[in-house]
Amino acid sequence: MRSVILTSWILIPGISFFVGRSIFREPEKTSEIVGSSRVVFEGRVSQDLTIRDPLYERLQRLQGSNDYRDAFRGTFTDENEPMERDPIRHEELLGIADSWAAKYPQEAVESLNQLQIPDARNPYLFYALAQWAQQEPEVALAWLKKQFVDEKDVSRLYLTAGVIRGLAKTDPERAFEELLAMMPSPERRGAVDFLLQVWAQEGGENLTRHLEQLPAEDERLREAAFRKGMQYLPIEELASLNEWVEQLPNVNDRMTAQTAIAAQWAQRDSQAALEWAANLPEDENGIRSESLAQVASYWAQQQPEAALEWIDEHQGDPNYDRAIRSVAWNTVGYQHEAVFEKIAQITDPEARNRAFDQIGWMWLPEEPEEARQFFKSTTLISDKLRYELLSNFY
Repeated sequence: MRSVILTSWILIPGISFFVGRSIFREPEKTSEIVGSSRVVFEGRVSQDLTIRDPLYERLQRLQGSNDYRDAFRGTFTDENEPMERDPIRHEELLGIADSWAAKYPQEAVESLNQLQIPDARNPYLFYALAQWAQQEPEVALAWLKKQFVDEKDVSRLYLTAGVIRGLAKTDPERAFEELLAMMPSPERRGAVDFLLQVWAQEGGENLTRHLEQLPAEDERLREAAFRKGMQYLPIEELASLNEWVEQLPNVNDRMTAQTAIAAQWAQRDSQAALEWAANLPEDENGIRSESLAQVASYWAQQQPEAALEWIDEHQGDPNYDRAIRSVAWNTVGYQHEAVFEKIAQITDPEARNRAFDQIGWMWLPEEPEEARQFFKSTTLISDKLRYELLSNFY
């Protein structure tokens, strides 16, 4: 069984469609884009979009552009179920659009641009434009900029991300130029992921070099890219990035990069990641503490008892306050009373009381009677918090 694998941010949930009307507007006259030197891809679909067996067989029988257009129209206008409630049909439409544009990119793009979708983000046009950009990047870009003139227009931003998706496969540096030219937006933060995968394939040094070139004024883009980029590197690459992190001039970049490394490493080898995080240099910005917390969070999910015992080895060390909180959050359903005893080891009084309060409210709905009895008798919490927990939960 072939199935569709899609980048989650592209699939905009709740797409609604006009019912009982033609899915295509009457085609507008468009001037022919000249200077084309098409590379025929012979219907090859995108690597991250595979097709279910019945549709795959159906696509093999399609020949001309009109065949694809009719196939798309027939699937799109099946109104037995609302489109947003029929993800399989939505996937089929993405497959048709992608395969259509692989053979006839300009025809596919111009037809799909006529779709009457009351949403600024047309995912079918996105896939088709990505295919066109992969084959004829300058022609595809010229079409996009002519059809969507306003650089702040959500449709233009969204479709520019599609162009970047296609360009990233054939000319990543050109794709990077288009990313840098985009307005700060969710679409820009989504588009960077297409490049992160390509950069990481050539190693950590290539990835980090490009990360540093992201615009400093778009902090959300940098944070998203620094965090996502680490997931594409193998462990040995992650382990070699300490020096790079330490030389980053911006503390937010250092925090994001180091904790992202910690999280990715912990998911693959928690014990090795824990040893690595414990040996990071102490710093006034809490980067070591937050890295320990990231690792402890994943470790506690895998080995809750061992994680709880580990806390006792670091009593009185403020560098482990955040790690204790993370372990508590991930083991509260395992040993409630033991978790409260561990929280008591947090050295910062404010952080300790906040953790008691949060964990208390997590425990009460699960086991109200046991929780109440514990709160009545324990000496770990203040009388004020005891009163709040016992009187405000019904």
